[in-house]
Amino acid sequence: MTLEENHDLAKKIIYWAGRGLQISYDIINQIDNGHRKDVESGYMPLHTFTVYVFSKEQEDYIYMVSHDDPIEALQDGVVYCEDRFKDYVY
Repeated sequence: MTLEENHDLAKKIIYWAGRGLQISYDIINQIDNGHRKDVESGYMPLHTFTVYVFSKEQEDYIYMVSHDDPIEALQDGVVYCEDRFKDYVY
């Protein structure tokens, strides 16, 4: 991802925050999460990145999905907001 693409992603996340939707992610250790055999066999990466979209209005998470890459996770959160709330203008 280029510096310009990173900047664009950050702008979009800030835009959605201004609309009351927080896009963030957590790093999940899959061994700690009970998947030691899957990690050791190479079926699952050691760490995954779960994206969360939190609605301040609803005071709850409205979307969460796990990804293998943190940038992909954040991009997915932005795409979710774009698909769900069609009236956005960047």
